Amino acid sequence: MSSAGASSRRSRERSTSRSRSASPKLAAIVDRYDIPEDTAVRMCTVVPAPRRPAMSADELFSGPGGDVNTDLLLQHLRTEGRLSLEAASQLLETAREVLSREPNCVPLEAPMHIVGDIHGQFYDLLHMFDSLGLPPKRKYLFLGDYVDRGIYSTEVAILLLGLKIRYPEHVTLIRGNHESRAMAAYHSMKTETLYKYSETTYNEFMEAFDALPVAATVAGPAGTFLCVHGGLSPAVNTIEAINALARFGEVPASGPLCDLMWSDPVPDATATGLSGSQLRQWKEITFEFNEQRGCSYRYGRRAVRDFLTANGLVGIIRAHEVQENGYNEHRFREEAEDDPLSPFPLVTTVFSAPNYCEMYDNSAAVALYDGTTLEFVSYECVEHPFGLPDYMDSLNWSLPYVMEKVTQFFAVSLKLIEGDSDSDSDDDEPMQTDAGPASPVSRKASAKALRDAARAAAARKRANQKAAAEAPEPATAPDTAASEPPASSAAASAAGTPGSSADDASAPEGDDAAAFRSRTSRVRTRKRPAMRQRSSSNICNETIRTRRASMNTLLRRAEKLRERNMRLLVAANDDDDDDDDDAADDTLSRFERALRKDSKREYLRPLQRHYTM
Repeated sequence: MSSAGASSRRSRERSTSRSRSASPKLAAIVDRYDIPEDTAVRMCTVVPAPRRPAMSADELFSGPGGDVNTDLLLQHLRTEGRLSLEAASQLLETAREVLSREPNCVPLEAPMHIVGDIHGQFYDLLHMFDSLGLPPKRKYLFLGDYVDRGIYSTEVAILLLGLKIRYPEHVTLIRGNHESRAMAAYHSMKTETLYKYSETTYNEFMEAFDALPVAATVAGPAGTFLCVHGGLSPAVNTIEAINALARFGEVPASGPLCDLMWSDPVPDATATGLSGSQLRQWKEITFEFNEQRGCSYRYGRRAVRDFLTANGLVGIIRAHEVQENGYNEHRFREEAEDDPLSPFPLVTTVFSAPNYCEMYDNSAAVALYDGTTLEFVSYECVEHPFGLPDYMDSLNWSLPYVMEKVTQFFAVSLKLIEGDSDSDSDDDEPMQTDAGPASPVSRKASAKALRDAARAAAARKRANQKAAAEAPEPATAPDTAASEPPASSAAASAAGTPGSSADDASAPEGDDAAAFRSRTSRVRTRKRPAMRQRSSSNICNETIRTRRASMNTLLRRAEKLRERNMRLLVAANDDDDDDDDDAADDTLSRFERALRKDSKREYLRPLQRHYTM
C-alpha cells in the first residue's frame, strides 16, 4: 500500500473513531452505508477531484518554443479545470489564425484515424485517446460536431484546438453543423460558455469555428476518400468547387455550405421490398428534400457515383448521424452486376459519441484508413462527473422542490386558519384539513398571505384578551349551567324517556359536574404544552402565535358545543314532560344530528366522552 493510501486510511479510521465516541447513531449509519467521513476521500474514485485555480496563459503556452503545453492542458481539463479568460482568448485567437491558413478541402495522406461526432462528451474523447494514442503518435481527422448536447463542449473544443495548434500536421479539424451560432444558441454550447467563461469567450469560439475547413481528402494506395460532415450538394460537383466556396462566416440556412454539413444519404431501408423497375428507379435517385431535418437534401446512389467518378474517389466518409454500432456502410444495394467502383462502400458513416445523450446506448467507432483497408475501432462510454441540467448548482436545483413543499404547507395552514375564523356558527360543516389539489401559488403571494393571516390572528387574540379582561367574571353561571342537566335528567328518568338509566346518564350530576369541568380543564392544559412543543420548530414567531390562537379558538368552540348539546337535551326532556311526543322526538333528532356532526370534528374527540349519549 502506498504512503498516501495508508495516510488516507489512518485519517478515515481516526475520523470514524471520533464520530463513534460523539454519536453512536451516526457511527451506525456510517458503518451501515460505508460512508467515508474523511472529506479528503472521494466517493467517486474513478473521476479525479476538480482542480480549482484557472490555468493562466503563461502555463498554457509553456510548451517547447512557447507552444501549447498539451500534456498540462489535458491533465488540467481532465480534472475539470478551466482556463483564465486571458488564456482562453489567446488560445482561440491562435487557433483561428492556424485554421484560416488551410484550404476549404484539406488534402491528407493515409494512415489516418477518422473521428465522427463527439458532442461535448469529453471523457469519452479522453478514453479514445487513451486507447489509440495521442498526437503525434497518431494522425487524426475530426469530422465536426465537437460541441452541444454533452456538458463538456468547451473542454472538447479547447483540447482539440490546443492539439491543432501544437500538432497542425497530425490533427485536422473540419466544421460540422453544430459549429455555428444558430445551433450553439439553440442547444447548450452558448449556455455552457457563458456559465464557465464569458460572452466575449463565446464570440471568440464562434470566430474560431468560422475559420474551420469544411472537407478533407485522405489518399492512399487503394484510393482517395472524401471526408465531410454531412455529404454532397447539388451545387457542388468537384473538389475545386468546394475550395471555391466562401467558408468564413456563419453557416447559411441553405446553399452548398449548408448541404456539406446538413445532408444525409438516402437510407438503404427505403429500398426494402423493391424489385425490378422500382429498384432501378430507386438507384437512380440523385437528390431529394430532407424532410426529417427540414433543410438540405438526401443524396442517392446516382449522385454519389457521379461525384466519385468525376473526382477519382473511391468513397465518402461522413458523420452527422448516430449509429448503433458506431458506424454504418451505405452500399445503396449495389451487387456484383452493378460494376461497383471499388471494394469500399460508397458512403460510410462514423459516429464517435458512445451512449449518445446518455440515452441511446450506442457504441462509438473510429475509422482507420491505412491506405489499403478501411477498418473500425469500437469503444463504449466511460464514467464522467455528474452535472445538473443547465449547469445549475445543487442549491438552485433543489430550491423549487423545497418551495413546492413549503407552499403546500402554507396552503394547508391558511386553510386551517380560514376554517377556524369561519366556524363560529353552530351549524358549520366540519373543517377540512386537506388542502386538496390546490392550484399553484406563487412564493411571494404565499408568504404575504401567511404574514397577513398571522397578523389577523394576533389581532383577534389581542381583542379577545382585552374583552376578557374588561368583562366581569360570572360567579354562579357555571354552577347553574352544570346544575340544570341533573334536574332535567331526573325528570326524564321518571318519565321513562330514552337515555334515562343511571348507567347511561346523558349529563353529569352533582359532584360529577365539577369533575367534568376538571377533566375539561385537564384536556386544555394537556393540549397546550403539546402545541408549544410542536410549534417550537416552526419557521417564524408569527406562525407560533397563529397556532396558539387557533387552539384557543377550538377550545372555546368545544365549550359552546357542549352548552348547546345540554340545552337541546333539556329541551327534549321538557317536551317529554309536556306529553308532546312529536316535539320531543324532533328535539332528540336534532340532538343526535348535532352529535354526529361533532363526531366528525377531530379536535373535539377528547371532549366527546363527556357529553355523548
